[in-house]
Formats: sequence, C-alpha cells, structure tokens
Amino acid sequence: MATFFEKEKTREKERRGSILPKRSMTDSLSGESDPVLECICSKYQDLLRHDGFGEMRIDIRILKRGQKEVIVSSGKQFRFVVDSPVSVRDMGIVSDEKSELPQ
Repeated sequence: MATFFEKEKTREKERRGSILPKRSMTDSLSGESDPVLECICSKYQDLLRHDGFGEMRIDIRILKRGQKEVIVSSGKQFRFVVDSPVSVRDMGIVSDEKSELPQ
C-alpha cells in the first residue's frame, strides 16, 4: 500500500507532466486514441524544453463511418484516424427530426 508521501510524489509528477495520469477503465476514449495522446504529450514536452517560441495546433475533423481525423501540428503534421466515441445523437440529446421554430 502506498504511503501518503508516495501518493503526493505521484500527483506532483502528474501535475508537472512527466507521466500521464492514469485513466479509469470506464473512460470514454478507446485504446486506439493512446497514440494520439502520446503524440500530443510528447510535442507539448518538446515545446516546453525548447529555448524559444513554440506553437502546437490540434485539428479534429469528422469522417464517415463514425471516425474522426486528428491532426497534430507542431513543426510537422501527424495524422491519426480514430473511431469516434458515442455521439451526441446516439445519446438522445440531439434528435434527427427538424424542430419547428415558433413564429
């Protein structure tokens, strides 16, 4: 069992970004988004270590078949295609029917 000080040390490392925080098994992100997160964290740490200006950009586009394209730009572009998590439409928050606006 971890002591209080070991837990605090781990939390401090997570805050500094030296290790990725642990995600629960019920997390909505699938395992195939792990390379995307690793790329983002790696580029972020590279920018922090760089002695000067840096810029990072993340674009997410909707593709067909329930997929999304994630493009991480930081000097170079890294392209990933991942399965989309449960959409808002599937959750019943947005309906397919057109609602009529009051006049």
